[in-house]
Amino acid sequence: MMNRKYAKALKARNIDEYGAALKSLGYYEAPVLQYTSGLKSSTSVGSAAAAYATSRNKANKPMPMQT
Repeated sequence: MMNRKYAKALKARNIDEYGAALKSLGYYEAPVLQYTSGLKSSTSVGSAAAAYATSRNKANKPMPMQT
C-alpha cells in the first residue's frame, strides 16, 4: 500500500520531507511540525529513518522499501 498510495513520501530524504509528503497526501490531519516532532522523538522510528536516509544518501539512489 505504501508503494502505491504514498510513493511520494517514500522518496523523502529526511523525516521533515517524509512528514510533509504524508500530510500533502492526506495521511494525517495534525500540523506537520507536530507530526514530524513525534516521529523524531520516537527512538525506533527516528533511528530507522536516519539509517534509511543515510544509506540512501550514500548510494545516491532510492532503496526499495519492504512491505
